[in-house]
Amino acid sequence: MGTTKTRKARLSHDLIVQTALAFIDENGIDQLNMRALAARLSVQPMALYHYYSSKDSLLNAVAGLIDDTRPVQRTGSWRTDLLQVAYGQLLVATEHPKAAPLIFTRPASNEQSFIVREWLIATLVNEGLPVDEASIWIIAFIDFVNGVGHRTALRAITPLDPNIIPAEQTPLLMQMLANPPKRILSVDKGLDAILDAIQRDIDALKA
Repeated sequence: MGTTKTRKARLSHDLIVQTALAFIDENGIDQLNMRALAARLSVQPMALYHYYSSKDSLLNAVAGLIDDTRPVQRTGSWRTDLLQVAYGQLLVATEHPKAAPLIFTRPASNEQSFIVREWLIATLVNEGLPVDEASIWIIAFIDFVNGVGHRTALRAITPLDPNIIPAEQTPLLMQMLANPPKRILSVDKGLDAILDAIQRDIDALKA
């Protein structure tokens, strides 16, 4: 009985979430359940329900943990502000590819995610865009980053098998794969296109 109390006493929200993230990094989201996590922590499964009522609430907490990697500090440049958020989120795709779907494919479900969205909208409102216009651009920005992040995570988990590509029907694709562009350059171009379009809207309002 003393051992059980000692084990329960050392549990905390932070420990459980950190352990869940490490488990997902190793095994994937689908393999995570309260029983497996309890075994990793050397406690009874019911001990975890004192902190998280379900697997879904635990996953929301894990999503909040990896969302915390995105900086929300003003730099004096709205463009740099958006880029730091974008690259901070894309870093999740490379550092935690198996956990990345928690923020790239699920609806926003944790406090940090909503705070970042508010911060992003405010960034453009501070430049003079109306809230509705700023919101449209931020949705487009988030959708782009989420799409790139999801694809980046998938590539890390399951690299492309060149043997499945119909080479005779895709000569340009085969040429690209033979000398692939640096991934970061394609991301840069996509972000630049969105930010340039936002800048045109800002300039039009100030004209």
